Amino acid sequence: MKTLILTEGGSNCGFGHLTRCGALYDAFVEKKIDAEMIVNTNEDISKTSEGKNYKILDWLESRRRLSDIIKGKDIVVIDSYLADIGVYRHISENIETPVYLDDTKRLDYPRGIVVNGALYGKGMDYPKRKDITYLLGTKFLPLREEFCDLPGKNIAEEVKVLMVTFGGDDLCDMTPKVLKVLVDKYPCLIKKVIVGKGFRDVSEIEKNKDGLTEIVYCPDAGGMKEIMLKSDIAISAGGQTLYELARVGVPTVTIPVAENQLNNSRYLQKNGFIGYPGLLENEDTLFDKLPAYVDRLMSYKERAKRSEAVRQCVVGNGAENIVDAILEKASTVACAEKKEVDIALRSADQNDCYDIWSWRESSEVRKWSFNKKKIDYCDHEKWFMTKLRDINTAIYIVENERRGKLGQIRFEKYENGIACVSVNLNPIYLGQGLGSRVIKEGMKFFVEKEKRVNEIVAEVMSKNVASEKAFLKAGYVRSSKATKVGRVSLVFNVKGK
Repeated sequence: MKTLILTEGGSNCGFGHLTRCGALYDAFVEKKIDAEMIVNTNEDISKTSEGKNYKILDWLESRRRLSDIIKGKDIVVIDSYLADIGVYRHISENIETPVYLDDTKRLDYPRGIVVNGALYGKGMDYPKRKDITYLLGTKFLPLREEFCDLPGKNIAEEVKVLMVTFGGDDLCDMTPKVLKVLVDKYPCLIKKVIVGKGFRDVSEIEKNKDGLTEIVYCPDAGGMKEIMLKSDIAISAGGQTLYELARVGVPTVTIPVAENQLNNSRYLQKNGFIGYPGLLENEDTLFDKLPAYVDRLMSYKERAKRSEAVRQCVVGNGAENIVDAILEKASTVACAEKKEVDIALRSADQNDCYDIWSWRESSEVRKWSFNKKKIDYCDHEKWFMTKLRDINTAIYIVENERRGKLGQIRFEKYENGIACVSVNLNPIYLGQGLGSRVIKEGMKFFVEKEKRVNEIVAEVMSKNVASEKAFLKAGYVRSSKATKVGRVSLVFNVKGK
């Protein structure tokens, strides 16, 4: 099963999408699902995406490019504020299990799965539709792996460390302004200031710091977690980091700096955080009030109460819950469509060489092969090119418009009108009932071209029950002819079909 995650991130739109999509990517990989991320960005994301299979590409550039990108994928996740409804419809029409991450009920989404893991997700009044599955609330909030399993936060008697974080870009340049207030009002506090990769001017932050200011540049998830665990209180924007602070249990003053952060801030304020009640319409008023907000968190009892309250709001395994729900839905769809999958056959060419080799080299396929040894690709390539030129060999690729290459079926012609057949499915489609259909369609394709073939013979390992059943279902019968020990011979009489 192949999964593709389409998202965006950068100094113009923030890095929250990239953060939560990275959490989903890790959850898919943990489930042994083949996953890839494609990110629309102009930034260097090598650090935040380290260890992940990702590409930087403007996937919104053209519909044709999008079609090429999603071809052959079973699950496509899209997390975007830039994509229009046409993009979502195109994905819905061409992918069996489309998934949309949403924050604000931004669009009237087409068929698929809609995920809103925010505290307010269940109250968004999404339209009831039979063709949409909703995953709503913090049970489905994708947090980075580092924030999944955390101990209860130790609440210190006195506030000594204050954390300041305004995301990866701080488009409103809040950090230097907030720091200036903190240095003036709280000179005895250690101030840990997070600077993200999208910050445009760090000089103002450097200019406003005091001797107890620690500037932390571009920390990874583990670094952010450690800073949060060591911080007694925090001041934060209203994006994805706010939920990580809640998960750790850091009493926080929230300052939403964009329209899409308002709901996060308001709902977390209801559950324990405190902060500015609206958007930044008057910054002078905000900075005048900021010390009063911070002072409310100086009490040990107040911080202990608020820390526990916000920790109860956010579960740590939201990404895993999302992936489990997606896979369950994908499995249901696959079962429902087993008999409806359209397949087409074409003659193999040199571009199929690597795919056929990779299928054969998978452990599940080699388990049932007569030759279980691994084959070097160079040796395979020589064999394959020889077979393509052999007039007595026919190799066909089985495809589906949505799923891409499903497998291959090969026929070897012998004397006296006899041919031998072998089938090799793409491992991700094993166990989905495609075997007998591939055999039937392959034989039909072959005998229409080879009128002199009277009989087709297949051999499978005697313990390979699934393969034997597929051939029997396709019209083969067990042969009484002698075969090697541990193998079953099956035959199809072309003239008696």
